[in-house]
Amino acid sequence: MNFIRYIIQYFRRPRHNVTVRQTTSQDPPRGSDDPSPGYLPIESYYDMHRIPGTTLDIGIVVKVIQTPANEIVTANQTKGIHCGCGHHIYRIDEVMTAESIHPGLGGQCPFCAAKATDLYNQNLISLQQAEEMSLHCSQCQSHCDLCRRNNVCARHTREFQQLDGTILLLCTECLAKAENDKFFKKTIAFMLYPFVDYRRLPPPKSTNPYEGY
Repeated sequence: MNFIRYIIQYFRRPRHNVTVRQTTSQDPPRGSDDPSPGYLPIESYYDMHRIPGTTLDIGIVVKVIQTPANEIVTANQTKGIHCGCGHHIYRIDEVMTAESIHPGLGGQCPFCAAKATDLYNQNLISLQQAEEMSLHCSQCQSHCDLCRRNNVCARHTREFQQLDGTILLLCTECLAKAENDKFFKKTIAFMLYPFVDYRRLPPPKSTNPYEGY
């Protein structure tokens, strides 16, 4: 409302050659945070949201600036972050439209967070970079079928086929254990093959946690 009143009052003043221009960007608008000489900040509106557990803010900043040419410029700046999954997000919640999906915040991947913490402790990246690297977008949200983690990113999960043919989605940690267990079972089966009649054995028991539901 203050902005509307200002525009009405501004145009009632005896001025000449006054224009109103609007810009939209996902980068800081020129002269918005540190105005150049001749640029006059008039009003700012912040719709920012803090990502829980971090120092990161995402959202929209609207700034009204008067230029040396006597223009009123409304600059809409969308502020986002570059997640560890490789995608940029500019909102907390995912937004779906008829044309596309705009991802939101997925969560903090424990494996990405561990790597980011290590780099930060070595002074190789800043705190902001470490926090961004730990997060993933909603489109890269994944899970593990064994340890039941539901905050793992897609980069740290992979499909794994068990000996009975069951396909599981496993995190990096569970995948390493499952591959070792599978190798051990195949080695034992190979060594016992000449001595065991597998036709008389019951089928192997599945370890799929969702079987039977």
